[in-house]
Amino acid sequence: MPIKTVTQNFCDVCYKEYPNQLVDATSKLRFTWQSKSYVILTCDQHTIEMVEQFNKLLAFASPEGKAQPSPKTQGQSQHVIKNKSAFSSLSASEKDRFRSWVHMPNARHISDARVYEWIALGKP
Repeated sequence: MPIKTVTQNFCDVCYKEYPNQLVDATSKLRFTWQSKSYVILTCDQHTIEMVEQFNKLLAFASPEGKAQPSPKTQGQSQHVIKNKSAFSSLSASEKDRFRSWVHMPNARHISDARVYEWIALGKP
């Protein structure tokens, strides 16, 4: 008999604030703090908030030792890695408005930082 196991991830932040309300997690925020690795599962709303908080902290941080960011991660937060890009979480109309805002109608690779900047400005 075939068996199907379904694993569902819920937003850690929503669950902490409202234990009776289960909101699906759409992102995994991974980071390292004092040589320990952590993961926070977040919904769309909390992903934006958490990444903004991490970016505020990273503005004060500097790389330890002589390590430089690899060309692949340069310009991106090295501590926050998501399983889904910020751009892909936008609706079709939001994607069109974003591409118009950045004057890149055919853009294929869009940084999360640029999308979060657009969101912070109120999605003009």
